[in-house]
Amino acid sequence: MADKRRAVNRGLQTRLAGRILIHARERGFGPGAWLSENALAQTFGVSRTPVRGALAVLSTRGLLNVVPRRGYVLKRAVRDQDLEPYADFASDDDRLVQRMAADRFAGNLPDSVSETDLMRRYGVARGALARVLNGLVQDNVIERRSGNGWRFLPAINATQLHEDSYRFRLLIEPACVLEPSFRLDKARAQRLRQTHVALLADGLEKLSSIKFFELNAEFHEFIAGCSRNRFLEQAVINQNRLRRFFSYIAVFGTERMRVSCSEHVAILDRLMAGEREHAATLLWRHLLGSSRVRPRFQ
Repeated sequence: MADKRRAVNRGLQTRLAGRILIHARERGFGPGAWLSENALAQTFGVSRTPVRGALAVLSTRGLLNVVPRRGYVLKRAVRDQDLEPYADFASDDDRLVQRMAADRFAGNLPDSVSETDLMRRYGVARGALARVLNGLVQDNVIERRSGNGWRFLPAINATQLHEDSYRFRLLIEPACVLEPSFRLDKARAQRLRQTHVALLADGLEKLSSIKFFELNAEFHEFIAGCSRNRFLEQAVINQNRLRRFFSYIAVFGTERMRVSCSEHVAILDRLMAGEREHAATLLWRHLLGSSRVRPRFQ
């Protein structure tokens, strides 16, 4: 039993190490950037213990330095080759989540399931399944039942999730921009803008639905984070975690992605110009328009 627990913990730490590297690269962290255990635990919805283990893994690989009384800092900016050891690991997990999401959407996966049934159904080892289930727990998709087995949370319904999510976001996200404590991270805003512009120029056709979702989530979580209101920011992060499960089987057309990216650029332009009220209005219109596009699932 102890060996099994250690194997699950190692799997979670390795998966988390890859997510931390992606997080650091997306935010443009450079040499000397401090990786806060508390901040990372909040971002990924886990306790500090697996975060500490994941940071230790990255330190062993020579990517982080340990600074007394400060913790871990990046030695240098994250490169593509730094992510290679986690590529297959992540893609296997993503494929399993995609299959589970499709079965859940089709009604073929019941509310309550056992690990044995899931292992048999998807032909995966217990360790790989444990990694995925732990990730879905972090995303508030599933919970462990008392005794044995797992239970999907009742809120997970693709159509209702879409409608409720956008009603919530229309209330919350424009308010983030108008918070008195709002401070725009201009360097990160510029990096986000450059990413969107590059995709608009040549790249949307190659963008998968899950990658589009992640880009979209990063944009909206960035805006919420600039509010400097931890309750607003965490609320936006939490609802994105719920939406992520069905994003694995969502189909976003190129034109839909183009409209969304263009609107993101317009919002960033107004924020960088200091026109917060205008940006809040554009954000509200952006969310309202997106809410009217019914999701398609494969």
